[in-house]
Amino acid sequence: MKKNFLLLFLIAFVGFAATAQRSTRAKDADYSFLKGEKKINVIFSYEGMTVGKNKTEETYVEEKVAEKNEKKAGDGDRWRESWENGKLNIYEPMFNKGFDKKLEKLGLATSEGDDARLTLIVKTTRMEPGFNIGITKMSAQADYEFIFVETANHDNIVAQIVMSKVGGSDTYAVSDRVKVCYLGAGRRLAGYIYKALK
Repeated sequence: MKKNFLLLFLIAFVGFAATAQRSTRAKDADYSFLKGEKKINVIFSYEGMTVGKNKTEETYVEEKVAEKNEKKAGDGDRWRESWENGKLNIYEPMFNKGFDKKLEKLGLATSEGDDARLTLIVKTTRMEPGFNIGITKMSAQADYEFIFVETANHDNIVAQIVMSKVGGSDTYAVSDRVKVCYLGAGRRLAGYIYKALK
């Protein structure tokens, strides 16, 4: 029994160590693989993202929708639409804006197509939307994993980089609070790349 437990522990530890080695903190990562690149495709993923107090996104959204619809019919459904639209129409363009502004000095720009050799998958792993109810407020915050892959084969991972606790704002609208996280993440990642390649 003890031998089996020890074997399972070792397997779990080795698996954890392997995972930890694959991911590098953004400021410590080696960005030399981007040298000479002129374009990089960027796509976004929210798969497995937790929201607020470690809730799945689905649970968080369903609770918010039910709460708002209970107060006023239809408000929750409008909130859900706004939540989804925020990703595509606000957060993602803000990341690209922050990323592009710094890297244009290197001649590197983001692309939404598949015309670049490399693709950056911006995966949001945790989002704290924050709140502002006048008398008390909390800023938004987000954690990210940046996965650089070959465009022709996403299974070929070139680099896996993490960035934690990127701060947003504490304004009234959720999208206004969270978009600052994405702008900041784009700027910070671009800053590390610029410093490494300039």
